[in-house]
Amino acid sequence: MMKNLRLLFMATALLAFFSCSNDEEWNQPEEFMGTWNLEEMNYTAVSSVSAYGETSTTTTVGEGRDLDVIIEFQQNPNGYHTSGSYIIDMKVDYGGMDDVFDSDFFGIDREEMFPSEVSYRLEGFMQSGDWEIVGDNVIRVHAEGSEPSEAIIREITDRILIMDFDHITETNQGEMKTTNEIQGTYTFVR
Repeated sequence: MMKNLRLLFMATALLAFFSCSNDEEWNQPEEFMGTWNLEEMNYTAVSSVSAYGETSTTTTVGEGRDLDVIIEFQQNPNGYHTSGSYIIDMKVDYGGMDDVFDSDFFGIDREEMFPSEVSYRLEGFMQSGDWEIVGDNVIRVHAEGSEPSEAIIREITDRILIMDFDHITETNQGEMKTTNEIQGTYTFVR
């Protein structure tokens, strides 16, 4: 279950690397050309699964640590490349699962089956690809084999780049509907 939750989160997070909108105008791509180091990463994800009239909601708060990740933006052609690894620490609230299962669920400890705190070391940040400016402060990235995703550039100077993302995905498989809402921030420095 946790492996599937982790894979679902990572797939959604990779798709959600960028998404949102902002009123401030930004159209100076030369400001972010070059290499940036990931200094801070955090997000909140709310996942709901509905099936046969029942809905289960899980909230995950994630924070990156041991961030050894770089992203390099290039122009003409507009491309980006990422490399590195990091650890993501997640605190998970299973939305009432504590009440559903007692401490011995089919011989498995509830905390073992549904841990409330987990950490994963992840190699690679996201796939490399191309980028384009699509509006006020909005940058869209596209990696081969994935859907384009967008982010708001909240702040950019010669030393700091802060991007916010807000991404929603929905999938339907027969009687089961899954919705993931992820909001987060990446802070890069030079």
